[in-house]
Amino acid sequence: MKKTEFLCINGLKRKLGQFSLGPISLTLKRGEYFVLLGPTGCGKTSFLSHLAGLYGTDREVIFLDDKDIGRLPSNKRRIGYVMQTGNLFPHLSVKANIAFGLKYLKMTRGEYSQRLKRFLDLFGLTALADRSCLTLSGGETKKTAIARSLIIEPRLLLLDEPLGMLDHNGRKEMLEVLKIIHHELHTTTIHVTHDRHETWMTGQSCGVMNQGKIIQTGSVSELFRQPVDLFTAEFFGGMNIFPASFQGKKAKLSWIDLDLAQSPEKKIGWVLIRPENIRVVNPLHNHKIVGKIAGVRDFGEYIEIEVQIDEKNRLFLHTSVDSAHCFSIGNTLHLDWARDSIHAFSQGKI
Repeated sequence: MKKTEFLCINGLKRKLGQFSLGPISLTLKRGEYFVLLGPTGCGKTSFLSHLAGLYGTDREVIFLDDKDIGRLPSNKRRIGYVMQTGNLFPHLSVKANIAFGLKYLKMTRGEYSQRLKRFLDLFGLTALADRSCLTLSGGETKKTAIARSLIIEPRLLLLDEPLGMLDHNGRKEMLEVLKIIHHELHTTTIHVTHDRHETWMTGQSCGVMNQGKIIQTGSVSELFRQPVDLFTAEFFGGMNIFPASFQGKKAKLSWIDLDLAQSPEKKIGWVLIRPENIRVVNPLHNHKIVGKIAGVRDFGEYIEIEVQIDEKNRLFLHTSVDSAHCFSIGNTLHLDWARDSIHAFSQGKI
């Protein structure tokens, strides 16, 4: 391991019935908040379960803080694992649930009380300390489960769909709690979700998983704007994805030839033009394409314009809500975009 690496996974793989997990290799820095994004059934929970020690792994596959933990049982790994349901003990109060793991640590009664108070305050659960966990809301249940995992000061925190089953306001509140807690404790965290909006809100870095493998890792912006394959592009809400043939820095589409900033590795692939990078220009200015408005949709935060280019091809662009009155179905638009806003990639079935 390099000195900067805190978690190092080297080719983790496992056959689970008809499903194959891995091989997966991943490194995280100490204190990193990593979001793992992928559709239901892609192997995210199985991956977390292996890290937590619920399945055995070979030696020299999982290193945590420069120590091989591959064959350690779960109770020896000091990893906090918050499952999708929270899994609180129904017969215990909120504070008894949170404090459950402290009895296995060597500490004085004063240290015990002080740490419990700190985590009740940190998660805003002091007023609920004596409540039965059966009376909690979804958000309160999640906060209690995460506090229970963090109070033992784990070396690694695993969160499996921590915002699942929460309403819109509950999700926003929990996102803020997660950001505050991470800023306070700096616990290395892997947050699993199928919601790309969570990735934007919480992740310093992220990865995309499909069919048991992690396809791409990097910053959220990188995966959003520079996906390596068709699945990642579409999973991040990619629109304006067109098959293309490449020759040097030229991309030939069925309806236009484009200049690229870089030469793709292969001769056939895809071109992605993000809708937020397309701009409407004056007809007298240079422009790349002309089309007619086929649809206008108000998404609250932005307006989506659907533009018919020819019989088979359409472009989507996003513009500000304030400009909605400027666009009517049937109107002609002249469109342009910067060369470096075009992303070309080769992986994915044509």
